[in-house]
Amino acid sequence: MCVRASASQSEQRMRWRRILPAGVMTLTGYGIFVYGASGFIAPVEEQAPMLSHSIVPYCATLRSLVFAAFNLLFGKAMLRSASPRTLVLIGTGSFGVGIATTAASVAVAPSHALLLLGFGVATGVGSGLVYMSIFTPTLAWFADRKGLVAGVLGAGQS
Repeated sequence: MCVRASASQSEQRMRWRRILPAGVMTLTGYGIFVYGASGFIAPVEEQAPMLSHSIVPYCATLRSLVFAAFNLLFGKAMLRSASPRTLVLIGTGSFGVGIATTAASVAVAPSHALLLLGFGVATGVGSGLVYMSIFTPTLAWFADRKGLVAGVLGAGQS
């Protein structure tokens, strides 16, 4: 009996050591981007004065809507079809494409459509995939401590 209990305690400690640092680091990066988006408005307006000053806040709103819709509509289905690691890689790629498209829409060819597509849609899909791929499985892995884990991950996010 004692051997089984100690193995179980060891497994418990190992899961905390493995998942929480990675989750907190990833969601901290996500939180910096999502909550730091207001710092993106002034440089875009400065670099591309021909773009409407009101378009950047609309891009941030579109990104938030795409993020929420993507999680609500496709989240569970995507987690059933692919591993969280794969979805984080795809989300990171989508996010990178969105940032590159945003840079091109400001520096190379100022375009409202490219700005909406890059900063609004592609980064929304990317951040939604990363968020869902980390938060959902982590809560499932720590079914006995969901509140604590959600708090720790949420602290990393803000």
